[in-house]
Amino acid sequence: MRGTSRACRNTGNTHCDSDSFLKGIAPFRQNIVVVDECIFTWYWLADLCARENIAFVLGHHCFVT
Repeated sequence: MRGTSRACRNTGNTHCDSDSFLKGIAPFRQNIVVVDECIFTWYWLADLCARENIAFVLGHHCFVT
């Protein structure tokens, strides 16, 4: 069964930090999978998700829609 996208944000060049991210996903936290297609700045997000026990997937931009 496929999931439903509940929040999709392209932050572009805007600043995103751990607190802002966790606040943004708070309503969906129970059953969330975070997907990132960024090439250079995904490390901090993967580390944060690991610390917070949140599933994280790094996807190629051709397959993330």
